Amino acid sequence: MISLEQNPGEASERAAGTVIEAIGPVRALVGEAPVWDGERLLWVDVRSGHVHRTDLASGHTGTETVGPPVSFVWPTSGGTLVAHGFDLLLDGRTVATVPAGPGEERCNDGVVDDAGRIWIGTMGAPGVARLYRVDPGGEPVPVLDGLTVSNGSRFSPDGTRLHLVDTPTGRVDVLDVDPSGALSGRRVFTEIAGPGKPDGIAVDDDGLVWVAVWNGGVLLAHTPDGVLAERVELPVRYPTSCAFVGKRLLVTTASRPLGDQAGPLDGALLEVVR
Repeated sequence: MISLEQNPGEASERAAGTVIEAIGPVRALVGEAPVWDGERLLWVDVRSGHVHRTDLASGHTGTETVGPPVSFVWPTSGGTLVAHGFDLLLDGRTVATVPAGPGEERCNDGVVDDAGRIWIGTMGAPGVARLYRVDPGGEPVPVLDGLTVSNGSRFSPDGTRLHLVDTPTGRVDVLDVDPSGALSGRRVFTEIAGPGKPDGIAVDDDGLVWVAVWNGGVLLAHTPDGVLAERVELPVRYPTSCAFVGKRLLVTTASRPLGDQAGPLDGALLEVVR
């Protein structure tokens, strides 16, 4: 691990009492979608088309090249699910294809619930993106429209609420989910005033909703009723998403927007040690 304690001034200024560590040497153009598979952290590099599997103890990362864009990965009982363009691949085999409408560019972030339903969003022109649900063995069905960049979909610990980001709006919304998978009661959970826009999110065991703020360089934690509870400054400008492995907080980041100006931790898989 590469620790910011190697630069004490930056660590205390940017991390505000925390230590930020890079796990391993991999630097992504746009890292995204971190999720634990029980042994390793899965995450993707959207622009490089890579699916990474990182051992958190050694920092070693194995990489599979799927081809860009690959926007989402999730471990399932049947294999590893990956979103590649509009295709949903299970261990490389297409199991569903999202029927893209006019202006939809590709799939983006997603989540798989305890019933095995896939919830996958798209991104595209303003107001044309959607959130789709794919029931086991079924076809993608649009369940929410009028989005632009569907992002950060994560459930509350009891599975009765779905948190969803539409990045350009600066909002995190929350919807009620009934046992059949029907959505209702969409409402604003929190609004990110900036700088930056909400990207990927994680929900911890206590129900705190952690939001990675793209172009804002922070993680923001909110209580289950949407009140800001914690702010973690990061030594990168473009955090993209986050995930918990037990109590360990992992963060994916992007280097591509910075080009040649990217710093040593931009694009890294980071751990916030609190």
